[in-house]
Amino acid sequence: MPIDSLLKKEEIARIVEQSGIAILYVSNRYYDMAEAIIERQERAIDLRSVDDIPEMESVEDPSFFPDKSDQAAVLIFTSGTTGGSKKVILTHRNILSDVVGFASLFDFQPKHRFLSVLPLHHTFEATCGFLMPLFHGCGIYYVRELNSREIMQGIRKHSITHFISVPLLYEKIYSGIMAGVKKAPMIKRSLFKTFFKTSKVVTALTGKNPGSKLFASFRRKAGLDSIEMFISGGAPLPPDIPKNFGLMGFTFVEGYGLTETSPVLTVNPPGAGRFGSVGKALPNAEVKIDQPNEVGVGEIIARGPMITPG
Repeated sequence: MPIDSLLKKEEIARIVEQSGIAILYVSNRYYDMAEAIIERQERAIDLRSVDDIPEMESVEDPSFFPDKSDQAAVLIFTSGTTGGSKKVILTHRNILSDVVGFASLFDFQPKHRFLSVLPLHHTFEATCGFLMPLFHGCGIYYVRELNSREIMQGIRKHSITHFISVPLLYEKIYSGIMAGVKKAPMIKRSLFKTFFKTSKVVTALTGKNPGSKLFASFRRKAGLDSIEMFISGGAPLPPDIPKNFGLMGFTFVEGYGLTETSPVLTVNPPGAGRFGSVGKALPNAEVKIDQPNEVGVGEIIARGPMITPG
C-alpha cells in the first residue's frame, strides 16, 4: 500500500499500525523518520530501502501473480467524514475489473504516452494513470514538480498523447492559455476569437467539430499538438472547461468514482459525451439513483466487481 509522504509523522505512524504491514520500503529521504516510527510499534516490521527491492527476471513467474483474485491487493487510507482517515480494502479483482471496464471504452495502444502528475497513493492515479497504461503497454512519464511549467515541458518533451488529472489543474491550464491569448498581438487575438466562434457555430449546426484544424497552429505553438485526450476525475469539473477545450479541438473525457469503487464507476465515452455529465456506468458496473426527488436527485447506489468487499 502506498503512503502519502506529505502526511504528518503521527498520521503515518497510525497508518503503519492499522495496516498490519510486515515490510516497509522507503526512500533514503524518509528512512530516519520511518525508522523512528517502526521503533514505536509493538510488533516487528522489516524496514528496507527502495534500493533493496529485488528485480524480477520474468512476469511469467507464477509467484508474481496472486493465488486468489479476491485477496486484498492494497489498503488505501482516504479522508473520512469524521475523525482520521479510513482504510479501504481493494482486492486484485476489484482493481483489474476496473481497469478492464474503463479500458473497454477506449482505444489505447502501445504508441500512446501518458504524463503522470498525480500522487500514486490516490486510487485515481494508481488505476487510471499507472495500471491502465501498463495494461495496454503504453509509456508513462513523470513530472518532478507539480506546476504548470513542468507539466507543459513534460508534454512537449515526451510528445504526450493522454493527460489524466483533476479539474483544478485543467482550470489552471485553461487560464494560462487564455492569459497567453490576451497578451498576443491584436491580430492574433481577433483570429483566436473568430476561430472560437466559428468552431462553436459549425459544431452546433453540423455536429462536426472543426476545432482541430482551425486551432492547429495554436496547438502547435502552445506545445499541445501531440495531445489526443484529456481525462478528468476526482472532483466536479465546471462544464465550460471541457466545452471550451473541445471547441479548440481537444477530446475531453470526464468520469466519476470513489476510492471504494477502485475508483472509476462512470465515464463519458469519447465522441458521445455530454458536458456537465459524468457519463454512464462502465460496462461491468450497475448504477442507480435511489429514491430521486422531483429533479432526479437521490442517493447513488452501485454494484459491480470493482466495489470494495469492505
